[in-house]
Amino acid sequence: MKKITKQQRLLLLNEIGKNVLLAVGINKYVDGRDGLSCCEKDAEDVYSEFIKNENLNVKKDNSFLLSSAKNLISKQIIMEKLNEICNSSKEDLNFIFYYSGHGMNINNIFYFILQDSDIYKSETLLSIQEIYEIILQSKFKSIVLLIDACQIKPIGCKGLLDKNFNFQKHFIKNAKGIAVIYSCSPGEYSQEAVPGITNSVFTSMLLEVLKGKEDAIEGHYLSVRSMMNFFSEESQRISLQYQQVCQHPYFKFEGVSDIFIGLFNDDVANCIENENSCTINVAAKPDFFDQDEISKKLKCLLKSEHWVMIKGLIGELIYNIYKNNEKNIDCKIEISKKRLTIIDSGKPFNPLELLDKYDTSGTNQIGAQFLTTVKNQLSEVDMNYIYKDNMNNFYFNFTKNAFVIDGLCTVDMRIESYYKKEVVLPKEITCRTYYYYVPSNIYAISFQRDIAKEIIDKIPSTSKLIIIDNSGTPDWAIRAFGIDKRIAYTH
Repeated sequence: MKKITKQQRLLLLNEIGKNVLLAVGINKYVDGRDGLSCCEKDAEDVYSEFIKNENLNVKKDNSFLLSSAKNLISKQIIMEKLNEICNSSKEDLNFIFYYSGHGMNINNIFYFILQDSDIYKSETLLSIQEIYEIILQSKFKSIVLLIDACQIKPIGCKGLLDKNFNFQKHFIKNAKGIAVIYSCSPGEYSQEAVPGITNSVFTSMLLEVLKGKEDAIEGHYLSVRSMMNFFSEESQRISLQYQQVCQHPYFKFEGVSDIFIGLFNDDVANCIENENSCTINVAAKPDFFDQDEISKKLKCLLKSEHWVMIKGLIGELIYNIYKNNEKNIDCKIEISKKRLTIIDSGKPFNPLELLDKYDTSGTNQIGAQFLTTVKNQLSEVDMNYIYKDNMNNFYFNFTKNAFVIDGLCTVDMRIESYYKKEVVLPKEITCRTYYYYVPSNIYAISFQRDIAKEIIDKIPSTSKLIIIDNSGTPDWAIRAFGIDKRIAYTH
């Protein structure tokens, strides 16, 4: 995924447009109907997240919170506020309506049950169609309705991109429509109280999304469709965890392609240190690919279509040579048109044996996957290992020319033994929510994995580690990186 510059970010935010928000939360009902405990907090938390999170690009002076903690929320109040907001609408603005409270479904039509509503008098209920009639007369570019309410009569629970920048800019500009996201499907309850969750189930998921939950962000973007993909998977996980929860969010959409709600800057390498995050600069070896002359020489000798795969495999093999030896050793890479040979003076080490040692808790898993993937993706290569003259020899034999040289070329390296004590972290690790680590350009994801283990053991147990890899590691290798739920990995 390509990173975006500050200037590009401003241009994209301009195309997404400012968001205007109306958040409604109702706990109390005047007729003594079953009260709710989370809805006011739900609305307050959603409103607060939109207002303070610059990634969500909210127009603060035209966004509102209606809570039964402060005012009586009637059908008339909501319709007046909707008319006020829509009368000031513009074509470069988006409207987001959030509701948490009682709701019901009558003849496949959703109704909001407001504080003074009588469920036996339809004129006191607010139907979704009545909201449509108001907001569809507006000039808003896009409209999103987020409804955290049941769709049956209340019974004691909570109510009834690899494209270029110009392409993205054009796509977002033309992304228009109206979307309604319901917290549950018709006939289901929207669960309010679940042990360990301070908000209602749907709103707790929504707040995760608004804060930039990785699983809900596609590329840099938070959109209606990316939200729904996350809601669908997360609701299934929660339903399995809590037997009393059985709700399946669903949505209706009319428009062009999608609706974009936020732009999250995942270029965390440039993160400004603040009270919630800090960057860890790790002083560590090995640094065999930090030697410019070696990296440049290999890259110019190898045909470009093989570079990403071979550089990663060389990195894995040399890193395992590091770990296999306790003293400094000599190592060289010999190259001819159809062969690459890694030769080292260390203890006997057959890297092909990694294929038989698939230890998911250690780095062997990564090395084995590199070997397997090279065999699968470079069908014209054979691999062989032999120990002779007190030297390890590992051969890549290509059936086609892989290198752009006529004779034999040798790249000499010096490999020093690797110890974990060489991983030097900052002396003072304060309690932050996120720690960022940008690995050195060594192309060995196994090494990054070992470093990550060291960091995760030293930072607070409630913190998360984000690794930013700028060396072109293949996606399949990153997926194999999963050693701890507290670690996130990004390009």
